Amino acid sequence: MKKILLPVPALCVGVLLCLSLRGEAPSRLTTDLAEHTDRVWIGGYPSQVTLEQADKIVEPPRFVTIGSRRPSFGWQVNDSRSDVMQTACRILLASSPGTLATDSADLWDSGVIPGDRSVAVPYAGKALEPGKIYYWKVMTFNNGNPQPWSAVKAFRTADSLTEYATPAYPLEKTDNGLPKTTQKLSDRLVFADFGYDAFGQLRLTLCSHAGGDTVTVRLGECLKDGRIDPAPGAPAVS
Repeated sequence: MKKILLPVPALCVGVLLCLSLRGEAPSRLTTDLAEHTDRVWIGGYPSQVTLEQADKIVEPPRFVTIGSRRPSFGWQVNDSRSDVMQTACRILLASSPGTLATDSADLWDSGVIPGDRSVAVPYAGKALEPGKIYYWKVMTFNNGNPQPWSAVKAFRTADSLTEYATPAYPLEKTDNGLPKTTQKLSDRLVFADFGYDAFGQLRLTLCSHAGGDTVTVRLGECLKDGRIDPAPGAPAVS
């Protein structure tokens, strides 16, 4: 019987090898050195609300604002291969994410910028307006080869713009942790001791199988007979 050698396996191996050596998209995009420009804080905590939704919610939102007329951009160059460096980049900035989806820009297409600079790359497009949301993405060329586009990053400009303004993150609340001790005093009463006196807020995750349940929460800083003292320091009643 005559043996026939097919080249298909060799071709498949070659394709997989090429894909494994391909670089990665840039990540950790920053505007004026601020990374989380698309994050919205509510009540001191990061939320799932987007910049586009921030003006439509009841609670006062907080977010980073970019006050520079011509902000600078930065990113992290990613490539799993050795001896690889960024040799050029291209930035697109647009007024809508839909424009960037077509790899085009209505405000700034930097073109291919030679060099390895990935921090504080200055904006050189059309004038930005105050109180607007803008969208941008970047592509790097590693060792001369174009890599995938980054994810789109959004930022919002401040209500007034200057030559340069340092962005700042809103104050963020942190939780102090779980109670040190928890006692079930009855089927309907639970006592939790956090082990310290402090001003703060309590966050609870509650579930109701029937619906319409009522929960009463009492906070205190002093104990009396194993319960919260409702009147700490009050004079004794004769």
